[in-house]
Amino acid sequence: MHRLTRDAAELARLFGSRSGFDADKFSLCAGHSGPRGVPLLDGCPAWFAGEMLSRHDTGDHVGYLLSPFAAAPGGGRQLGFQDVRDLPPGTEA
Repeated sequence: MHRLTRDAAELARLFGSRSGFDADKFSLCAGHSGPRGVPLLDGCPAWFAGEMLSRHDTGDHVGYLLSPFAAAPGGGRQLGFQDVRDLPPGTEA
């Protein structure tokens, strides 16, 4: 789980406006392998990684319950809804 700051607006555009069905989004941005091999985005210094305990179908999304095993803090003003409200969706709901 990455915490995007306003400096990472292009990552929000990539992951929010492109479908994973059409593109390998991780290959389109800089990143590296983190703890237990989880992919970490270079443009997001704040993140946490966790073991998936369960999945929950919530309709048009899937929720996950995680048990965190590693984390990194990061500063900067968080990217919020008002910053990305005009992004087109990657897929139709």
